[in-house]
Amino acid sequence: MILINGSRYVDMSHLATDEVLADLDREIVLGLARSQSNFLTIGKEYSFGIAEMNLYDHQFKDVGIAETELEPWEIDELRKMTFPQRQQYLKYAKGAYFPWAVCNSLLTGSQWNEKMKSDGKVVTDEAKVLFPKLLKWCYELPIFESIGRICIFGIDSSQHVTCHRDADPAKWKMDDELLMVSPRGNKRFYLYDPETKSKHFSESKIFIFHDLNYHGVDPAPHFSYNFRIDGVYTEAFRKTLAVQR
Repeated sequence: MILINGSRYVDMSHLATDEVLADLDREIVLGLARSQSNFLTIGKEYSFGIAEMNLYDHQFKDVGIAETELEPWEIDELRKMTFPQRQQYLKYAKGAYFPWAVCNSLLTGSQWNEKMKSDGKVVTDEAKVLFPKLLKWCYELPIFESIGRICIFGIDSSQHVTCHRDADPAKWKMDDELLMVSPRGNKRFYLYDPETKSKHFSESKIFIFHDLNYHGVDPAPHFSYNFRIDGVYTEAFRKTLAVQR
């Protein structure tokens, strides 16, 4: 397991009081309810080769497998759809499992492999209206020099997020710079150690972890969410972190 400062998690609770987090939570849940930009993701952990196979539940159909089952007429229909519509179709018609039932990206151009880059990205018009407090809080954080992605990730009740890592450490040499925030602190996020076959849950509402470690979310009897900020740390903050691969 990759450690940061000798630990699985770096606690960053000092960045916000419970009162601030409660205020952000009120805005976020209202914003998600009103948003026209929510979409499903990702569901390709197995086909991408990033799932922890010992914990992968093969009863849940990988999106990549569902896509291979499309008929020619379905492919033609999907070409006419938006990205969120195509995802919904794969869910409704092909039984594809999308671990994240709600995802909302507050910035444009938030592709995964460019998530730390801020060049050319702007806050969406909808996000400016629905999430002004969240945006203000994120951009005032003292640990980031620039921000390339702000995404809200939510899962429905009784739903799990497939245990996975965001990339193969042998191929992805970069140490991604990020911050995870769970305003309610009720999301059952964990890091998984394949050597000891044990889950390690975060005890903090605000933390840093290494996304090349296996991680996932256990089911809960209620909707839960967090938001993740990706960007470039300030040089001063980066010097306080030591990554042990």
